[in-house]
Amino acid sequence: MQIKRIAKKILTEMYAVKFWIAVAVIAILCLCANINGESASSDSAIYNLILHLSKHDMLSKGEMYSSYGVIMVFRSNYWFPIIVPIVAAIPYISRFANEWLTGYYYMRLPRSKRLSYALENVFVAAFTGFLVMCAGVLLFSVICTFAFPSYSSYSLSPEESIIAMLYGQTQAARLLKFIKVLVHVGLLGSIASVFSMILLTVVHDSFMALTLPMMLIYLSTKAAGFYMKYLIRNYGFDTPPLGANMISLLIPSLYADMESSFSTWFGVPDVLWHVYLLAIIAVMALIMICIVKRRNV
Repeated sequence: MQIKRIAKKILTEMYAVKFWIAVAVIAILCLCANINGESASSDSAIYNLILHLSKHDMLSKGEMYSSYGVIMVFRSNYWFPIIVPIVAAIPYISRFANEWLTGYYYMRLPRSKRLSYALENVFVAAFTGFLVMCAGVLLFSVICTFAFPSYSSYSLSPEESIIAMLYGQTQAARLLKFIKVLVHVGLLGSIASVFSMILLTVVHDSFMALTLPMMLIYLSTKAAGFYMKYLIRNYGFDTPPLGANMISLLIPSLYADMESSFSTWFGVPDVLWHVYLLAIIAVMALIMICIVKRRNV
């Protein structure tokens, strides 16, 4: 596996139009988030606030309408976890499909070690998905920074600030919280991209490889609703036992904002959530290695 070749392939993906279209779609999904809920059609959807409210109006509505407060609710959209898998995977899957399904794979594999070939594609798919998500959220953040008043404009003390309570009392703490969330969604994009690549090797159809994960997430949103009702019915607002919390790891749609509750639910440092996501990518890399090694040339 050559690092230079991997870096070149990642740069090639970043120069492609479809990469930046995917970035724009992620930013639009974030703009459809709702400050007060999950409905993207509400009057309090972020894009609607930008179009119809002045900064003076936003100042009168409270600190959650500050640029930082708005940025941190970018996942408050029912469709965000459903659409993200297909958008994060599109940039690399289209290129990989041309290689895997058209026969070019057979000409290249004899010149490469199978292990190197598998890991190279996993790395490129993972980094491409990661960059799509991070670039999309950052583009959204830049828009919000210019469109909404800054958090400091509200002149609130840490004791009376909801944002300080939720995200940290200092600017450094709030920046670190944003970086953790950004890495979190970036890793979700990596998982989606690698998972779709593996599906492609199994179903031999790029359309199915992109849409099956989205359908899986959509179905899991229904399961998530039943799961949350189960927790409320049996445990109310108390912290559920570890066994009940473990079920959440089987429901992909809950991963969209799991980093905010992982530490509380499982009693471990929140950084282990990112380690868990990296472990998922590592397992998928092993699966890809097995697929390539069994492939006849």
